Amino acid sequence: MLALVIGWKRYVSTIRDKTATLYQAVVCKNLYNQFPDILVNKISVRDMVAFFEKQEQINLKRARTILVQARSAINWCISRQVIDSCELMCRNFSRCLQ
Repeated sequence: MLALVIGWKRYVSTIRDKTATLYQAVVCKNLYNQFPDILVNKISVRDMVAFFEKQEQINLKRARTILVQARSAINWCISRQVIDSCELMCRNFSRCLQ
């Protein structure tokens, strides 16, 4: 997760201030400590699905928001080679949540 945190900080520095504040409030608050000591590219789809299913039970809209914003940040990190890949970015991941 360290590479993602570093990449996240770089990503947030490239977007508008209000958007960065929103992303930090949602994604950092909800994802930061969810997968301790696991590299972001080693987090399995099963673990991601379990996390998002729990979030959906709490608040469906927030779960979707976390997913969209996390995918945006992870895609930015991948495109700048901060991380190699992440299963969250697979095309069918959203279907796993339905």
